[in-house]
Amino acid sequence: MAVHPKEVTMKKLLIVFALIVAFSAFTFANTQEASAMNKGELVDAIAKDAGLSKADAKRALEAMPAAIATALRKGNTVQLVGFGSFSISKRAARSLVGQDDLSARERGCVWLAGGAPEWLHGLFCTVSDTEIVALMAKADDGSPKPLGADLALRCLNSFKSVTTGQLVIRDDVDATDFGEFSVEEGRGRRLNIVEFDAAAAFTERVGRNPQTGSTTKNVVKFKAGADLSKKVN
Repeated sequence: MAVHPKEVTMKKLLIVFALIVAFSAFTFANTQEASAMNKGELVDAIAKDAGLSKADAKRALEAMPAAIATALRKGNTVQLVGFGSFSISKRAARSLVGQDDLSARERGCVWLAGGAPEWLHGLFCTVSDTEIVALMAKADDGSPKPLGADLALRCLNSFKSVTTGQLVIRDDVDATDFGEFSVEEGRGRRLNIVEFDAAAAFTERVGRNPQTGSTTKNVVKFKAGADLSKKVN
């Protein structure tokens, strides 16, 4: 049975129309800016994930950047297992050499951070979850009861889990006084990259020049760990 030319033409038009609609939807979806989980939503998610009250989750979340900043200011690289590492720029490290409250080891780490190759500095001056949890646990936030190591550890693990989950679905995570995590989509054969835009409050904790009192720019660098990189690619 012969097919009428008009029917063929109509089918072709429908196919073209469907392709145009599909392409437009794809383009629209990929040009939308990622939504961002704000600090309040992050606190709620951590509280739910870790089985904490919102008040405890908020205390622990606020203690975390303070603990990381303390470690960085002493010349360390902070390696959060399964998530990524934070380090200070060489310029920022050189501005911190004059601190008076550093131990001999810490002075050495600041010196290495300011001029040595990254692999050499990382070999001697890397702290991980254990040290950050210890700093969080004894943070003085004005509360009558210390945070405690168990609560700090649960919050840190949940922060990593919740943030990773959001980045996988391409939602940014804005931890206000810490910084914002986002995913930069790779092009061609380039892998997607997790970026960290440090908040001014966090930068000031780390890179304020003790001599001039000014804040050093581009203080903190972040590099996603293998697990996180794999999950966002």
